[in-house]
Amino acid sequence: ADDSIAGDSGGDGATSGAPGQWGALPFQNAGAGTLLSNTTIRFGSTIRLANSSPQLSNVTISSMAAAALTPDAASNPSGSGNRAFGNQTNGIAMPGFSSIGATQVSLVGIPYVIWSCVVNFTNPVTISPGVIFKAFAVYGSGNFIQGVQALGTPSARLLIRSAPPP
Repeated sequence: ADDSIAGDSGGDGATSGAPGQWGALPFQNAGAGTLLSNTTIRFGSTIRLANSSPQLSNVTISSMAAAALTPDAASNPSGSGNRAFGNQTNGIAMPGFSSIGATQVSLVGIPYVIWSCVVNFTNPVTISPGVIFKAFAVYGSGNFIQGVQALGTPSARLLIRSAPPP
């Protein structure tokens, strides 16, 4: 157990955690009423979202063995003040999606990382101010261009940029 927070909980002297020390933190069918606020999550493999849309507010995700968050196409986390560092991927991994059903993309602070895939929004989508997308060889289809409303503001710009290869 990681004793850097709250001291020696196991009574076995000072110990520290490591990425992947425990498995995924799964959210299954967790609606918008699910809230993590002022929370630190570390030393797992990933936070896996399955048909889940939790609210994350001031959440720090670090030292994970994979991506900070791994959602399926039916998941849509929201919130602000979040950060990810020291993970294999410091972002929300979006590998191999053929379609994304979200109508609002609004998680701020942790970038959406799109791996080489086709991104097809099945509904018109609104992207909130402060959202960041990083892309590796993305090919848009469907409503990707036609249905997107990018709502950046002068103080909270929307950033869509390429990322260097992993």
